[in-house]
Amino acid sequence: MYDGGITTFAGLAFCTPHQANAGIDDAALMNHVNGLLTHALTPTAVAGLRRLAFEAQALALQDLKTKLESPAEHEPKVLPLQEKMARLTRQKDRLVGVVLTPHNTPSHALIDKACSQLEEGSLQWIHPNKCSSRHSEALSEKPQTSLSFDSKGSIKVSKASHDIECDTSSAHLLRVALQRRALAYDVANLFSFNVMEKWHQSLFDRFHHVPPPGYLATSLHQLVAADKALWLLVAEDTRAKLTEMDPDQPALRLCESHMNYYTDHPDVLFHLMPLKAQTKKTDNPGYSPIVVPEGCTIVFNGGKPICKKFNVGRCKVKTAKGGRCSNGFHVCWKDGHQTGDVVTERTGGTSPEEFASALMAEDDLSYDSLRRLFSLLPLEPPARGVGIGKSGSFTTGAYSFGGEVGLRRNLSSFPITSALLARHVQAISPSFSFTSVALFRNLKTPCHRDANNFPDSYNLVVPVAHFEKGAIWCEDDGGDHLLQCDGVPGRGRLLDVARGPVLLPAASSRHCTLDWTGDRLVLVAFSIREALELPVFGAF
Repeated sequence: MYDGGITTFAGLAFCTPHQANAGIDDAALMNHVNGLLTHALTPTAVAGLRRLAFEAQALALQDLKTKLESPAEHEPKVLPLQEKMARLTRQKDRLVGVVLTPHNTPSHALIDKACSQLEEGSLQWIHPNKCSSRHSEALSEKPQTSLSFDSKGSIKVSKASHDIECDTSSAHLLRVALQRRALAYDVANLFSFNVMEKWHQSLFDRFHHVPPPGYLATSLHQLVAADKALWLLVAEDTRAKLTEMDPDQPALRLCESHMNYYTDHPDVLFHLMPLKAQTKKTDNPGYSPIVVPEGCTIVFNGGKPICKKFNVGRCKVKTAKGGRCSNGFHVCWKDGHQTGDVVTERTGGTSPEEFASALMAEDDLSYDSLRRLFSLLPLEPPARGVGIGKSGSFTTGAYSFGGEVGLRRNLSSFPITSALLARHVQAISPSFSFTSVALFRNLKTPCHRDANNFPDSYNLVVPVAHFEKGAIWCEDDGGDHLLQCDGVPGRGRLLDVARGPVLLPAASSRHCTLDWTGDRLVLVAFSIREALELPVFGAF
């Protein structure tokens, strides 16, 4: 038989023609085999041949079936339709007040995605535009099936990729898509609807925050980016732990506790910070006319001109005190104050606290007003770094130095100013926690780590004046910017503070200031190392 070409079970099973499911034709088989042999088969050999042919056909059919059908343990488990409907019914009865329609009910495919993550033991972020509704699923065409071979040569029945996408171009459509995702995970018994809706609501609360002057409102793209960052953090900490319960909160799954915890993580909040608005640079910016306040003059000493722009902080010419530009002398225009400090357009502006009080009353959080306030404050030499040109700093809040913890003198001497600075920080990032606020002007810091800051905390750095370059180099093994740090080449990334607020991991990573052009004035909020030991009244 081997010499005759029958070398496999499949070769024996199909060496003679026969109909499917009709078995092997015994007479045809015997004639074919006897034609290959030199002598006739004995009765015992005939019985053995019949059994061998039967087993050959059974094994060939089983091999084909195995290649056609993947083992059940390797197939993604799909929730049966009856179970889906039962869970959706229980969900509808449980979520009192949530009106479910075909437009906000999750599609069966979305529910299966959530269930498969629970089976696999690993979370995967689902983009909101993949969170289709049952309405759109019912109207879509079913994907066609086809036969294909995998890498091992097995035959599989596969369906063409046909993910239904939904529109998320508006705030309402995005909100409904996120609600469908929350409902799908609730059906899968992975996340409760309330936990996910709490996160979604916090996203849209920030979406409706009024941005500070000069900044853009939070966009829908930022909401999606923050949502993605949160899921990556939760997924990383819950691999193979999706079925575990939180030991500290037995009513919550571990993944639910992680979602509640990471909603205020800096990596998430970073995406929700308002971006600086783009301003068109013109040679002749449209400034409003300068109005000379009552009791002020634009000439002194018999007709010497006074620079009006200098008195309102618009003159770009840098001179010594009392010097002159093409517009006039840089002296105060208030009668009798020509040898004193510059006043502002606001009455009582020579006192920092009075000026800050006026800004608080008018809810003025513009950076132009903040720059004027800074010019009135008593400046102190910075604790670290080198001043470039006209430099100085003002810090208020709590301090930590040499094991001593307390409140800075500026907090009691300038309480209204301190409150105004805190309000600026809260307007930019309402969830950011801090104990101290500082204004740094033209301060260049060498490579260092803020050891007196709260462990693993971040600094919020906000540009107050317009300047070019002046980024912060931050140590990061995954960064692409090389820099000599303490004489050793280091890898890091650049935080472009000139373009808008940045979060700096100052307590855990070395960092330094790069060169800049212009007047570099930044607002910095941070927390001291002993932040949890401060009395309640010490907080802003």
